[in-house]
Amino acid sequence: MKPRIIAAVLAAVIALASTFIPSWEGNQPVGYRDIAGVATACVGHTGADVVVGVRYSPEQCAGWLRSDVGKAATGVGDCVIAPLKVYEWAAFTSLAFNIGVSRFCASSVARKANAHDMAGACQAIELYVYAGGRRIVGLVRRRAAERAMCEGRS
Repeated sequence: MKPRIIAAVLAAVIALASTFIPSWEGNQPVGYRDIAGVATACVGHTGADVVVGVRYSPEQCAGWLRSDVGKAATGVGDCVIAPLKVYEWAAFTSLAFNIGVSRFCASSVARKANAHDMAGACQAIELYVYAGGRRIVGLVRRRAAERAMCEGRS
């Protein structure tokens, strides 16, 4: 694929994922500990730069979202070598955003996609519904929505 086409596809993936992810992550501008105890702020941003109790500006939150979605989409593109449709890539990006790129790349979703088993890859999204050792109803719903997107049903 030509670099301009790849850049355009990546931009479409990021745009789609950037509208999908906030509906599941919410936007909490004050740093807090998520259900797994991870310091989190804004739209699911984690990392050493998040301080519990600190309020972040809307501009900071928007910047983190752009950066985090871009990193997740690029990470998916780096570890899934099979051709992807924009909506498959966006669904995988949402999952990678939520569980981390390295965990996504080691997942059954990525393995199945790389084996050209897209139906199996989309189905395997629904395995990732645990946080802090517990099955989370919100993750069950999110994974169902990601699967629907992956299958081109949303």
